[in-house]
Amino acid sequence: MLHDQFRAERIFSRWSVRPCFGEPTNAYFARLVYDGENCLPETFAKKTGVWVSRDRWEILLQSLLKLPLTEDERQGLERWSPVQSGHRHWALCGENISMTLVKPGARSCPECLKEAGYHRVWWDLNAFQTCPVHDCALQLNPNRHDRRWPFYGICKEKVSAPPELSPRGRKSLEGYILQRLGAVRPVARRPLLDGEPLDAVMSTCSVVGTFLDNRPTRRRPKMSSHHYEIGFQALGRDEDHLVGSFSGWLKTHYPREELRQIAMRKFGFIRHISRNRKPLKDLISTSQVKACARLGMLNPKLRSISGVDAPVLRSNLPTVLRVSIYSSNALLRRSGFDLQKGSGRLVEIPDGLVEELKREVARSVPMSEAARLLGCTETEAYLVSMKLAKSGWAGCIQVQKEQGIRRQYIEDELEKLLDVVRALPIDSESNETVGFSGRVVKSQVSKTRLMADVLLGRESAYVDPEVPGLSGLRFKKRRRGGKPAEIGQKKNDADSMIWSEFFAMTGVSSRGIQYLVEQGILEQHSKKGLMRKSADDFHARYINPIRYLRGQGVNQHSAVKGLESYSLEYAFPPHEIGSVLAVRKHFIKKMGALYVAPRRTTDLWPDLVEAGRRNCPSLMIPRTPGDGMFDIGPSSRLLSVKAILQNDGIWIGMQFIPSYRRMWKILCDNEAEIRASLRFLNFVGGDDLQTIYATVATLDDIDRVTADLGRLNIFFRNEAP
Repeated sequence: MLHDQFRAERIFSRWSVRPCFGEPTNAYFARLVYDGENCLPETFAKKTGVWVSRDRWEILLQSLLKLPLTEDERQGLERWSPVQSGHRHWALCGENISMTLVKPGARSCPECLKEAGYHRVWWDLNAFQTCPVHDCALQLNPNRHDRRWPFYGICKEKVSAPPELSPRGRKSLEGYILQRLGAVRPVARRPLLDGEPLDAVMSTCSVVGTFLDNRPTRRRPKMSSHHYEIGFQALGRDEDHLVGSFSGWLKTHYPREELRQIAMRKFGFIRHISRNRKPLKDLISTSQVKACARLGMLNPKLRSISGVDAPVLRSNLPTVLRVSIYSSNALLRRSGFDLQKGSGRLVEIPDGLVEELKREVARSVPMSEAARLLGCTETEAYLVSMKLAKSGWAGCIQVQKEQGIRRQYIEDELEKLLDVVRALPIDSESNETVGFSGRVVKSQVSKTRLMADVLLGRESAYVDPEVPGLSGLRFKKRRRGGKPAEIGQKKNDADSMIWSEFFAMTGVSSRGIQYLVEQGILEQHSKKGLMRKSADDFHARYINPIRYLRGQGVNQHSAVKGLESYSLEYAFPPHEIGSVLAVRKHFIKKMGALYVAPRRTTDLWPDLVEAGRRNCPSLMIPRTPGDGMFDIGPSSRLLSVKAILQNDGIWIGMQFIPSYRRMWKILCDNEAEIRASLRFLNFVGGDDLQTIYATVATLDDIDRVTADLGRLNIFFRNEAP
């Protein structure tokens, strides 16, 4: 050996091996030692001081660069030699690679060694599992004193040519690694990976591959060598292919009914990859969301994430259209969309329909413009639209503007109203007609009520040629005289049932009754009456599930949610009849036996009906009690009295909350008088809820409670008995 001073300047006195293509400094150093020194590479490195500090990789490289190499050999050695770039990271070919992804000198390709016996730096990467040149798996190197100095022979012949990839290798992760390191020419673009660090590509491929190759689990399973390639094949194409891989995994491991639930939690351990600060985290997270959207199981919150191209949910449509929930449903109904479709599930709205509804909202007519076209004031146009809506007309929507919610006319519906006005005959005999002043009756018939009735065809009218539009309507004079109306309900035939009694019994509104009559399900007796047998048969066949559940102590919100969970098929479209009805036997099949009040309670009902006629004739108490919590009204315009048949008697009561503004105001303004008028009913509550109730169990209780109801009704209806 040379003396120490010369060795400090150049560690090898003689040498005959040259650095090869892709060979790192530690492998080249081992060949130099075995070629010219009589010791192990690790021993020689420590004795010469090139492997004793934190910067040993850089020191080793600089020591070898002092050899009389050609310029190309120096550049190659610098290119293929890893040096420490930070805490446990390697700098290699412009890439910053974590040392957790590297195992120097651990593996090699037996076929490559047959061609040239030197170590290639890419073999040190954990993700490099199969040789892309010979398509064979890498083998573990035999245990030696220190694997960081891989040695397979002197290899006197210099190799400077880059490797040639096999057809399979060009499509593999290993081939892509060689491409990123610059060892081979680019073969194909990988749009999801090309712009990301190689370190992130390899680690993400292992996570995605492990996920796709295993069943759902909350903890990450043990990784296998083939998981790198599985992950690369999923990530190596475009985003649509990655989304397809995730959605295919979901369909493979979960039954269809489970996929309808909110499914991000179905991804198990990989769901939380977005919590790590990895460059590909957003891609993985977004692809998971899109996979859920592709299967129709994504909630509105996740659908709003940027880049997620998912159909709009029915529940999120009001936000997209910037209208109210009622207006959204009205627009869907106008377009022919089945609102009953997928009840209780995530219902997607086709993109084409969403665009159509957006255009309809954009074309809607502001109230000021509608008033000008209808020939009335803006306030009158607003009130007319409200009264039309109460009769089942759905020609207005509530649109979100900068100033707040604004009511606007749907263009097509407004045009239909204008056609009605244009078709009205012109008043040619003004002495036989009167204007609004001759027909408006205070507290009974308003000006806008008459306008709405004309537009609905319920009232005949003429047009004043000098005052066009609704403001110029004229009406035939009415004959004066006649007897005053009798107090209480009108007398009806024994075989008839008025609509308000049918509503009290079943919960079906006047619009729903009209629908059932038109469909031939109910038999009509007169203009506002039904055949009693037909109505009773209907009540025996169908049940109002919401009312029944309310009678069992379930609140309104929980009753609706519970009904959705039963997946109960509705007997009629709720938007047509204004309530939810189900076939009674089908409901019993889902729920089990229904509650039936004891005989002592049901025997009280005929006495309650009779006492109601005497003491509170303005209220409607049906001859046949309804199911659960039902009405014993509502001939009063405001007061809504409920009844429940219970084990200890008949519960009768009503609730008042601030959101029912008119009722709440009347109650608060007259609280002292109301409390003083009640002899039997209890009056309890606080600032947000007031309840008036009682339970009747005897004939005396019935007489006293109906008398209280008669007195109470005076406060909520003008001139009521």
